[in-house]
Amino acid sequence: MPVVFFAEGSAAMGPEARAVVARAAERARAWPGVPVVVRGLAATDGSAGFGRALSEARARNVADALVAAGVSPDRIRVQPRGPVPYEAMQVESRRVEIAIGG
Repeated sequence: MPVVFFAEGSAAMGPEARAVVARAAERARAWPGVPVVVRGLAATDGSAGFGRALSEARARNVADALVAAGVSPDRIRVQPRGPVPYEAMQVESRRVEIAIGG
């Protein structure tokens, strides 16, 4: 499963993240009838609302990048999964998972 990592407190994608999305889009285009689930995670030591909004922003940015790379938006389902306890996951929680095939 392709995984896109983010900087703490950010939903911006850097060059490595864009490369992961490009490879995922290539795979998704190879299987045109298969759904694509984009799951965003965010750790927060702040409010739950901030973590939820950040996980959704990350997932939506990845979904938008998949669409820009030729994946039909009708196939993409965004699932924000934040926040998670900051102490529990830290770097591992600053990610978006791209599940091709659900």
